[in-house]
Amino acid sequence: MDTHLHKYGERIAEMAEKRAVEIWSEAMEAVERSLGQTDMCLRLTRAESLTDGVLSVVVPNVFTKDVIEEEHLKQIHNALRNITGTDTEVRFIIQAE
Repeated sequence: MDTHLHKYGERIAEMAEKRAVEIWSEAMEAVERSLGQTDMCLRLTRAESLTDGVLSVVVPNVFTKDVIEEEHLKQIHNALRNITGTDTEVRFIIQAE
């Protein structure tokens, strides 16, 4: 078996073992480390699921979604790529009231 393919398969298996919550938590820690501070908008989020390379994240309102997308999305994608080894799409879901 090709070494690269084998490592890729191992990475996919490792990722499958991690739950969305764990991956999101790791990503948020990485983003906050790069910011050098805690970001309240990020703290208001929670991961809901990771399916087919899409991480669904619940946010409390449109304002929080907009702030995260405008100010942190690139850092989030980079953190997720470092954690999962793949490009992960983030889908924000506005929490039902």
